[in-house]
Amino acid sequence: MIAIAVAFLVGGGILLVFLGIANSGSSAGISARLERYAAGNAQATTTQTSSQPASIGDLMAQSVALARLNRVVEQRDFGANLAREIARADLKLKPGEYMVLWASVILGIPASFLVLGIIFPVLKSPFALLLGAVAGFFIPRFWIKRRQSSRLNAFNKQLPDTITLIANSLRAGSSFLQAIEMVVREAQPPISLEFGRVVREVNLGLAFDAALDNMVRRVRSDDLELMATAITIQHQVGGNLAE
Repeated sequence: MIAIAVAFLVGGGILLVFLGIANSGSSAGISARLERYAAGNAQATTTQTSSQPASIGDLMAQSVALARLNRVVEQRDFGANLAREIARADLKLKPGEYMVLWASVILGIPASFLVLGIIFPVLKSPFALLLGAVAGFFIPRFWIKRRQSSRLNAFNKQLPDTITLIANSLRAGSSFLQAIEMVVREAQPPISLEFGRVVREVNLGLAFDAALDNMVRRVRSDDLELMATAITIQHQVGGNLAE
């Protein structure tokens, strides 16, 4: 009974945190108008799909709730930091989705201990359940840090060849943006993906120096930061960038 109570307390605490975040979002400005518009679309969709099975409606409701959680989390400072950490690990997750996954691991390990406790009674002890919850708290962080480290190592190994490719392209008369587009075509991930993001941001109207700074913040490579600094200085004072 103590083990079950501990599991319910941990789960209830996490649910209260999520509910508090979801209910603390601002309802002013453009976000509120978009939300009202989305709500109108959701009502129309519900009317159109009223003849569909209830499970589809449940999935749609869960998707709407998850999208709302993502909006709220991304508006917070910790949400922006979490989004940056996820981007550095090259995960196709939004901050809200990662938090739900994180909470699921925290609750899932103690729950599996309770099930396995039928065979191994020691796993049903409060200490084992607490240890499982702590492990569930750190495992996602360890996983994302490991992916970041692996991706950074791969990026740094590809960077010398990329610099050589850019320099040769500049010597051949291409502009720097054209040289980066060649890197996107010729190089392999992850460096091609990161330079591809730079090209897309520039095409959307972002200043080139700002796009480079965004890549430096995502990758956190000292060698890349040195390269970006050299490019920024060349743009300001001129000179032969290939040299």
